[in-house]
Amino acid sequence: MTDQAITVGAATVEFDVAVGTPMAGYIAREHPSAGTHDPVTARALVLAGSYAIVAVDVCVLHEETCAVIRRDAREIGLEDVVVCATHTHSGPSVGCGRVGVHDERAHAAMLRAAGEAIRRAHESAEPCRAELVEQYDLAIAYHRRHGHTVDVPIRAIRFINARDSVVAVWANFACHPVVLDATNILVSADYPGYLRASLERRYVGATCLFTTGAAGEVNSGHHASDSLRPTGGASRSFQRASEIGDVLATAAARPGRSTSLAHVRLVSEDVELRYESDSPSTPGPTHWRGRVSVLSLGSATVVFLPGEPFNEWAELLLQQIPTPWGFVTGYADGVPGYLPSRGAFDEGGYEVDAAHRYYGAPGAFASDCSVVASQAVERALERISEMEV
Repeated sequence: MTDQAITVGAATVEFDVAVGTPMAGYIAREHPSAGTHDPVTARALVLAGSYAIVAVDVCVLHEETCAVIRRDAREIGLEDVVVCATHTHSGPSVGCGRVGVHDERAHAAMLRAAGEAIRRAHESAEPCRAELVEQYDLAIAYHRRHGHTVDVPIRAIRFINARDSVVAVWANFACHPVVLDATNILVSADYPGYLRASLERRYVGATCLFTTGAAGEVNSGHHASDSLRPTGGASRSFQRASEIGDVLATAAARPGRSTSLAHVRLVSEDVELRYESDSPSTPGPTHWRGRVSVLSLGSATVVFLPGEPFNEWAELLLQQIPTPWGFVTGYADGVPGYLPSRGAFDEGGYEVDAAHRYYGAPGAFASDCSVVASQAVERALERISEMEV
């Protein structure tokens, strides 16, 4: 190992979801869960003994839930933690009233699993170097508002120990985990579960952590002719989720390039997003308050955004980072609603006009939400730059 190595630990903890648990993700879903198709998990990646990235197989998380996980992690010595929902639409409803009826039993099980995953990852940490992978031309992602395919890349970081064994793979892909539709009532991680399983078969003993990128307007396969049928057809099946997972895993396993892991930093900035209330005279919150975060990994940068950011402005945001490589993930430290790009507000549509009702919000976010979030990212990047002088 060189001085470019850091300690890395990773762990996975499954949590049970009882039959009859409400599921989150679709207004049209008529029934609670009838069982579990594939395990839902909390996964943790601990970096440099100081920071943790946690990904949980649920549709949305409340920022207060993320704060509880972060507080508990600090008690074992970590400085900061970012908690992400994978945004599977076939997971338990644990959003504290957002996108479904909250289930406290599943919420408590998820919290325990997240805490245990962080503890195990922290205890298992060992020196690792890293490789970066970026692969385009996957023919999976689809712009659901404009009706065309989009060339969204999978980006991944492989962490490799002194024995040349892969300890962990962190994969990020900006596409809604909605291969399974509202007719599915089996709990599932959707395509991210298959992606992780495929990579973990390739790298025996490794943990794969998946985060969903800025996927606000991007989904998978719904442009297929059978996707318009009530049952979704072949494009909305477990088989299709498996196929997508395998394609992404194969891409993430391609040869990568080595990168320095010097100067690991995780910096967060408060952000306040204004609501455009449906009924301005009705008492209620006027703003959502949360945070954005930036992780600096030497020559790589990861930006964490709350909510469901649109991919088109997140990719522009990447142009602001000072490193040659990086990615943006959404659904981080709270999912209060969609964060559309500014131009989407002129177009209207579900994400702008209606989705906030499912989130239990007083209105959609104001049209400057992407600008305000980007400014918070800029402040975080400035702080990181000052630390490294």
